[in-house]
Amino acid sequence: MRTTFALTLTVATGAIALLPACAGNSAAPPPLLPNAAVKPAPGWPVNPLAGNSLPYLFVADPDNVNFARYGDVQLFHNTSYKSSGVISAALNTPWDVFMDGQSNLYAANFGELGSGAGVTEYAPDSYGDPLFTYSAGLNDPTAVAVDSNGNVFVAQFSMGGSLPGDVSEYSQQVNTVFANCSPLPEGGATGVAVDSNDDVFITWEDTNSASAIFEYTGNLQSCNYQNINLPVGAGFGLAIDNHSNLLVADGTEIVVSDPPYNSVSKVLASGFSDARTVHLNKANTLAYVSDINVCTVTLLSYPGGSIVKVLHAKKDGLYCPYAAVDSPNAVY
Repeated sequence: MRTTFALTLTVATGAIALLPACAGNSAAPPPLLPNAAVKPAPGWPVNPLAGNSLPYLFVADPDNVNFARYGDVQLFHNTSYKSSGVISAALNTPWDVFMDGQSNLYAANFGELGSGAGVTEYAPDSYGDPLFTYSAGLNDPTAVAVDSNGNVFVAQFSMGGSLPGDVSEYSQQVNTVFANCSPLPEGGATGVAVDSNDDVFITWEDTNSASAIFEYTGNLQSCNYQNINLPVGAGFGLAIDNHSNLLVADGTEIVVSDPPYNSVSKVLASGFSDARTVHLNKANTLAYVSDINVCTVTLLSYPGGSIVKVLHAKKDGLYCPYAAVDSPNAVY
């Protein structure tokens, strides 16, 4: 049964200027860590709070309205939602944020203002300079996810010039592309998620703005994929809950699909103008949706879909938020 929860959203003034929109493994890559021998990479601190919710909601906040600032990640207390700080070091128009099983924070920097495209990783006990930066092969990252082994997956819309986008895989804190895959010869990746089996899901937008979702089984090493044929109109951000259900930010709504992902089982919420990303907290009780047309972050109960809180541009000290996260992904 397809159910819908309608949203009433307050529209902020201003308009968004959206940016326009191969396969194979790199030579001599460092090996991935097998599941049975997972150890933090050198310099990857084991946080005593790892796996638990930190006291902040982290909001990626680029200025894609005026392109007049590099953007930052705003911190809000995750119960009062009061402004609690900012991360700005090494950021350049961050489009997505993600938290791994060690509670390290990742920001996907689209790099609109000069150089600086890449993914920056921040330790959970320090939000100054990044712990590490992934930049090899990256031109305009749009989304980031991390699997249970610490391997980092980055979606990008273009590899530069007339080249299509791709999804790339990196070992933890190794700035070498382990594998990168492009399912189609044109267009690019707009979202990425990894499940507990290390299957990688990406959303792909072609040059005609048509969207599709592809699944790579067991990471990207073979670049073998399947089109999961989930009917989406404008699929962007992805998330996976603790029952392996797939959430898709589909422009005007957030849809949920259960395995094998060939139909929409539920509309979590609708009434958005341009829902670009969706993330879940680890407890799977909240979903965070960024609408980049009205510049809001909407907190929804999950799986119910009722509105818990809406953070607005200007009113809450934001420019135009693109993504929000507060705890490690449920797959950990």
